[in-house]
Parts: sequence; C-alpha cells; structure tokens
Amino acid sequence: QATIKAELGDEYVLKSKGNFDPKLSGNFNQKYYTGSQYYSKFNGGFYVPTWFGIAFQAGYDNYTGVYANDEFRTPNNGLWYAGATLDLGNGLIVNQRRTELKQARIYQQSTLVEQKVMMNQLLFNASSAYYDWFNAYNKMLVYQSAEENARLRFEGVRESALLGDKPYIDTVEAFLQVQNRLVQLEQAKMDFQNKKDQLEIYLWQDGMIPIEIDSSVVPVQFTLLSPFNPELYVFENIDNMLEKHPEIVLNALGIEFAQTDLALKREFLKPTLQLKYNAIHSPTSTDFLTDYTSSNYIWGANFSYPIFTRKERGALHISKLELQDQQLKLSDKKAQVRYKIEMARTTWFGTYRQNIITSALVNNYQRLYESEMELFNIGESSIFMINSRDQSLIDSRIKLIELITSSEKAKFNYQLVSYSFVF
Repeated sequence: QATIKAELGDEYVLKSKGNFDPKLSGNFNQKYYTGSQYYSKFNGGFYVPTWFGIAFQAGYDNYTGVYANDEFRTPNNGLWYAGATLDLGNGLIVNQRRTELKQARIYQQSTLVEQKVMMNQLLFNASSAYYDWFNAYNKMLVYQSAEENARLRFEGVRESALLGDKPYIDTVEAFLQVQNRLVQLEQAKMDFQNKKDQLEIYLWQDGMIPIEIDSSVVPVQFTLLSPFNPELYVFENIDNMLEKHPEIVLNALGIEFAQTDLALKREFLKPTLQLKYNAIHSPTSTDFLTDYTSSNYIWGANFSYPIFTRKERGALHISKLELQDQQLKLSDKKAQVRYKIEMARTTWFGTYRQNIITSALVNNYQRLYESEMELFNIGESSIFMINSRDQSLIDSRIKLIELITSSEKAKFNYQLVSYSFVF
C-alpha cells in the first residue's frame, strides 16, 4: 500500500504533464445531393501548448464545393496556416495547466512522505505485536512455574498431614492455590496464543503467502533481556526534528498547495484577452516558400470580463481562508508533535528507571520467598505465609515483565513519533 501511494503521486504528475502534450486533430465532411457536391470540408492541425500563456498551431484547411460558404472557401489546393495564440490577461503568467502540474508535483512529494509515515507505522505496529507476544509468553512462564511450585507445596503438605506434622486444613489451602494457579495459567496460555496469532499478521512470504510461527519458536525470556538504556541513545534537538518531521512536512506541503490555488484564483480576477494570429498560404507550385507572402494572414482578438466578479472574488476569499486554515493547522501540529516527542522521551526514561527498580524488587521478593520456604520446611512458618510470599513474587515478576515490555515499546514509540526509523 505504501508503494502504491508513491506510484499514485507519479501518475498524477504524468497526468498533469498531459496538459502540455501537443495535439493532432482532423475533421473531414462532404455533402452530395442530386448529383452535386454541395461541399467538401477538411481540416487537419497541430496544437502545441506551452508553459506560459502562449500556444502554437499549424494545419491545413480545404473547403470547396458548389454551395461552399465564400467566407470559408479555400483555393482548390487548400490553405496552410501557422501561428500562435497569446493570452495577455488571465492565463499569461499563471494558468490552469501550470497550476495543475505544480499541484501534482506537490501531491507527489506528499505521497512520498505518506509512504514514509505508513512504513514507520508498520514497523512500530509489528514491533508492538512482537512485544505483546513477548509479554504474554513470559507471563505464561511465570504462571507455569507458579503452578509447579504450588503443586509441589501441595504434595509436601499432604505428606506432612498424613504423617501428622500438619493439620489437614492446610492441604485444602494448598490445593486452592494449585487451582488458582491453574486458572491463571490457562488464561496466560490463551493470551499467548492470541498474541501469537496477532503477530502472524506481519509475517508474509514474498508479501503474498501468510506464514505461521512454528510452535518451537518463542521470544526471548525476560530474565535474559536487558532493555536498552535511553541514556545511550543520541537524542536529536527537537527543533531540528520538527523541520523534517513527516507530519509537519505534510502540513507545509498543504500550505504550498493552497498557495498555488490562491495564485490561480487571483489570476481569474484579470480580464480574458486573447490574441490569435495565423499566417496562411496556398502554394501554386512545388516550391512552398517562394509562393509565401506576409500579406496573407488571419488574426483576431477575444475579450471578456465579468462585471461584478462575484464568482471570482468569492473563490479568491475561499482560497485565502483555506490557506489561513492550513497555516493555523501547521502551528497546532508543531505544538502537538513537540508534545508527543517530549512525552515519548519522558515515558522511555521513566519506564526504564522503573524497570531497574523493579528488577531489584524481584530479587528481594525471591530472597523473602526462599527464606520463608526454609522456615516452612523446619516448621516455623505457615502455608498462608508461603502463599503470601509466593503471590508477592509472582506479582513483582509480572510487573517487571510489563515494565520491560513498556520500556521496549516506549523506545519504538519514541522512534515513531520522532521518525528516527530509517526508510
């Protein structure tokens, strides 16, 4: 789709260039009635528009017959003509075809920017889907480990109860923990499968054949992943970012587009004055140039001007308002983009720092849990305290996984809003 965007811009430019294409034309008509040729008309020509308000034309006319109009009648050899048409008022400097080509080139630039926007958004979405998969997988591992530990504790409590070292009510509480962990594990498995399916949206072979993730393929474990430290990232000055930011560039191109439209609307306030001159020639011999004389020509002038110019003035005011609207949008967009960049940078730093703190927190909860287990094994703690320590450890690990995910997403989000991706 991003490639189509760019191709579309190229085709609009090609289409607008067609306004300057030379044109061939021809027309032939004859009338016969009661055995007489009333007339025979032929006209063939060549028309060449130019960048400014002048066009060149050349051609051949042949109009003969019994009832041919004397005004348009030509010698039997016909008449050759060549000349030019000049717009002296409306259309001399700025005209419709020039404006359309300028606007098409602006649109072409905008499609390239939109292509970059789409590609950056695609990379961000794919990265986000990966870290959702990473998040779900690691949570599933945490709950798998928690379910195994709960089951081992239940077996140990049951054996102790059978030996008379523990009350039987402790087996109920231990088994409840097993059941709770099973529910959490099943939920985690379901989330992992859903996130896997979501990630597969971005996997294609040759852009056509969807690819499934093999069951043996899993993301990295959170204990092996060290989130990227934003302090090591080279942050560009925000003002420099704004100058080349795609959203800002698109707005600037919108202003340029509105300015070309405004120039055209101003041109429409001028009167239409068109001069036309064609030299004509009917050769009587094979030497075309010898028979030519400058005394034979056709010329004319056309003039028109709307007295009240209400349509033109209304269109001009509309263009001025549209330009003003684009300029205000640009100011607003700069403020929004600046805020997005600063917020993304702050979020990245914040989640990274929380990540460091929470990593230490997990280690401390792990030490508490292990110490509580030692006390429990020698009969100086209860199943309730073990479950409490275990739940705190699980919660801290889940929190750490979420922070790692948030930190990685924040990094990609910063690169997205600042358009630091390379495409």
